[in-house]
Amino acid sequence: MLIAVLNQKGGVGKSTTAVHLARWLQLQGRPVHLADLDPQQTSSVWLQAAEGFAIPCSAIPADADSVLEQLPPLLEGGAVVVVDGPAGLSDAARAASACSWWAPASGCCSSGRSQVGPSS
Repeated sequence: MLIAVLNQKGGVGKSTTAVHLARWLQLQGRPVHLADLDPQQTSSVWLQAAEGFAIPCSAIPADADSVLEQLPPLLEGGAVVVVDGPAGLSDAARAASACSWWAPASGCCSSGRSQVGPSS
């Protein structure tokens, strides 16, 4: 499963949201990996400095080719991949969004896309 935290503006809390979401998923017992596409690499720095827990993190250059090359292999291991996207709706952000189609989902609706929210 892939969860991308994207917004066209900078400074709106994407890194904060991505790190907290990754930690929450980890506390729920889910294997998680954070992919940091933000050129500032704030979430990578925060996770390296974290004490008492470790979340695997990959800093991926914020260009579409790098994202399309490096993000899909992270999805193959069964972890929830949380993407901290760059500011702006760049090609890298669009590439991260496109990778969600390759992410295996534990529960799917009839169209094959992942369901959002609690299952019924």
